[in-house]
Amino acid sequence: MLLPAVFRPCVAQEPRLLSAAGSSPSVRGVLETPRPPSGHPAVVLLPGSAGWRPIYATVARELADSGFVALALDYYGETGRDTSRGDRALKWPLWQGAVRAAVAWVAAHPDVAGRPVALVGYSRGAYLAVSVAASLPEVGAVVDFYGGGGGGPDSLADEVRGFPPLLILHGEADSVVPVRHALRLRDAVLAAGGQVEMHLYAGAQHAFNGGYASTHSEVAAADSWRRTLAFLRARLPGSLRARPDSPAPDVEQIRTIHRRLIAAHLAGDVRGVLEAEAETLRVVSRGEVRLVTRAERVQDFTSYLRSTTFSHYRDLIEPAVRVSADGTLGWLIARVEITGSRMDRHGARSPFSDVWAWVELYEKREGRWIRVGEVSNVAPVAGARR
Repeated sequence: MLLPAVFRPCVAQEPRLLSAAGSSPSVRGVLETPRPPSGHPAVVLLPGSAGWRPIYATVARELADSGFVALALDYYGETGRDTSRGDRALKWPLWQGAVRAAVAWVAAHPDVAGRPVALVGYSRGAYLAVSVAASLPEVGAVVDFYGGGGGGPDSLADEVRGFPPLLILHGEADSVVPVRHALRLRDAVLAAGGQVEMHLYAGAQHAFNGGYASTHSEVAAADSWRRTLAFLRARLPGSLRARPDSPAPDVEQIRTIHRRLIAAHLAGDVRGVLEAEAETLRVVSRGEVRLVTRAERVQDFTSYLRSTTFSHYRDLIEPAVRVSADGTLGWLIARVEITGSRMDRHGARSPFSDVWAWVELYEKREGRWIRVGEVSNVAPVAGARR
C-alpha cells in the first residue's frame, strides 16, 4: 500500500552509532527530529534494565511530533547487559558515562543548539537519570517512570543536590520497584530545595505504560503520556506549547479512538466499536478490497461480539500514528494480541489466540477524526481465526 508523500516514514527500530567513530563513550541509539528541524529542546530516553526495545524508537518519534529533538539511547551499546550484581557495579559508571556523552552530543546537535535537555528514564533508566542529572548543566528536567534514586555508589542525598525539576510517575502496586522508592526520592529532592511533581497510579504495576508488558494499563499509559508532555513543555524553555491546530493533539485524538476501539471490543459494545467510523468503510483483508456500509458492520459485529468472549485484546507495541502536514489525513499502525473463546452455531466454545496487525485510516471531517478505511492481516498463534 502506498501512502501520500505528506506522511512521514516509519521510524528506524534498531539503535545505530550516532557519535564519531572511535569515540568513547559512544552514543548509540535512534534520533528523531521535529519539523521544522531547528530550535528545539531535547529529550534523552533511557530504557529499563532489559535494554533496547523498538518501542523506545516509537516514543522518540512521538516526542519529535510533539516538538522535541528525541534521542532514544542504547546505553548498553558498549558494555552489554550486566550478568550479576558485581558486574552491575562495574558497569554502572560506564552507563553513566554513556548518558553524559549522549546529553553532550544532543545538546550540541544543530537542531538543539544549546537549548535544554530532559532525561526521561524507565526503571533502571530512571535511576541512571537521577544519578547524573544534577551534575549536567544541560539537563533542565527529569521524568522518572517507576524508578528511584541512589542506585549507584553515590548516596541519594549527594545525587539530588541542585537537582532540576522532577516528575515522578509510579504505580502504587509496583512489586519490582516498590512505591516507597519513589516516595523516598521525592522527599530527598524536596529536602534539598528542589521541585517535584508526582502522580501515583492506584493499582498500577511496574512498566504500566509498556505495550509489551502484561502489566500494561491503557488508562495509566495515556495519563502519564499527557503529564509527561505537559511537564516537558512547562519546564524546557523554547518548547512548543500545545495549540488546538498543532499535530500533537491530533495524534493523541487518533490514539484515543484506537484505545476506545479496543475497550469496546472487550466490553462487547457494538456502538463503541463503530463510534468513529464513516457511513461506508473501505476494508482491505485476506486479498480482498470491500466497501462496507454501516448497516453491514452493525450486523457483522453484533454476531461476532455475541459469540466471542475475550480474555485479552491489547496492543503488543505502542501504535504508530502519523498526521498529514495539513491536518486532514491520519493513520495508525497497530499490532494486537487477541485471545479468548468463540461459540459455534451448535453452542460449543473453542479457544483462540491470534496476533493481528492493521492500519487504521482517518479523515478529519468537521473537526472530528473519522475512520474511513482499515487494512489488516492475521498471524495465527493457535486455534481458529475469525
